[in-house]
Amino acid sequence: MPKRFTDTEKWKKRWIRKLPLKYKLFWVYILDACNHAGVWDVDIEMASLMLGVKYDEAEILSTFTGKIFVLCNGEKWYVPKFTDFQYGTLNEGNRVHKSVLDILEKQGANKPLTSPKLGCKDKDKDKDKDKDKIKKLQEKLFPKIWQKHPKKLDKKKSFEEFCKSVKTQDDWIDINKALHNYIKMLEKETWRSPKDSCRWFKREYWESFISQATPPKQSSGINLGEIV
Repeated sequence: MPKRFTDTEKWKKRWIRKLPLKYKLFWVYILDACNHAGVWDVDIEMASLMLGVKYDEAEILSTFTGKIFVLCNGEKWYVPKFTDFQYGTLNEGNRVHKSVLDILEKQGANKPLTSPKLGCKDKDKDKDKDKDKIKKLQEKLFPKIWQKHPKKLDKKKSFEEFCKSVKTQDDWIDINKALHNYIKMLEKETWRSPKDSCRWFKREYWESFISQATPPKQSSGINLGEIV
């Protein structure tokens, strides 16, 4: 098999870190086992044999919803992140890219999904929309957690650190759990001085408090689908 690039930053991605060990292993396996277009001939038995783990097809697809797509009535699976990372924007004028595009079109991968032929301008527009959505989300959520923090300092800088840490609904849920647990710890350890908000909102600090105590029972009350 020809050499291919590997994403050395993947272990820093939250969704990968949260995967059970067996699915971290499967994700690396399918990126190696798929063809150069990111299409894998589904063979769950072989994957289980090679990895030494028993896998269930339905459970895999449930775990990787939005990251693995079923083609050819389930005979093949397509991993868009593979082609995105290996080639970036696919260009029909590039011989290698043309081969990838031909395979994807033959398998129907570019019909139900976002087209891999999406132009740079279209991708830039999508990125701008995503940035605007994240910005609105952050501006809406920050006051809610700022109000709860036990040691407020430099609101502007604290907001900047918050924006670096919180970009998804999972981030918001995690930072709420972390602050809840942190406050509970301070109530028990009264000798401990609270960390100021500028430093606390750095991910490398608050993330360590996510699972240190029982999370709050109430939901955040935020529906991210309403933020457009």
